[in-house]
Amino acid sequence: MNAINSQKKHVFFRLVSTAGQDIITQEAADLPFREKLSDDEILIINEIATSANKKAINKKPEMQRLISLVKDKKVHSIYAFDRSRLFRDFYEGMEFNDLRTKYDVQVIYTSVGNGNMPASDDVFVEGLLSMFSDIEGKNIARRSREARLRYPAKNLVTKNKKRQSVFYMTLLRGKACNNTLRLLMKFVPLMICIRSRRNIEKNSKRLTNN
Repeated sequence: MNAINSQKKHVFFRLVSTAGQDIITQEAADLPFREKLSDDEILIINEIATSANKKAINKKPEMQRLISLVKDKKVHSIYAFDRSRLFRDFYEGMEFNDLRTKYDVQVIYTSVGNGNMPASDDVFVEGLLSMFSDIEGKNIARRSREARLRYPAKNLVTKNKKRQSVFYMTLLRGKACNNTLRLLMKFVPLMICIRSRRNIEKNSKRLTNN
């Protein structure tokens, strides 16, 4: 029994923003990975009714539990549907990536959807992917907020419902170009600096060892 308790776990982390959202898609996506493991190897963590956009990582109790397990060296691998289930904020994403790298924890994204990118050990690549997740999250929040302001729920049932629905969907699709460019201008120089710093540290260690 003690051997089982001390064994590093394969953690399946799922998150839904509201209690009414369905977690079945995430469960179905990680099922093929769970089927390859024994029950003793698996730990499932569900973060329910917690917005990835609205709440910082330190306000997510189950995410804090996951981070504590990683720091206690009790995690072998983390499985999540995609990056947005673990984090939305760019800086939180980079901190999380540093943490899992430090403790040699593998991250596996279970979504097979078009455009989903696997976790990378390259800090620059992972930084860019975290940046795009940040941009996507901010655009979703902006479009949803603007749609609510323009068309509150009580006004949706009107004679012009069809026309409003078309406008609503157009609004949700949005024109994110300006926001995307602004965020790119903000984050890309930062990622270049981070990668340069990492290279300097590696070279310093190599010279020291020699």
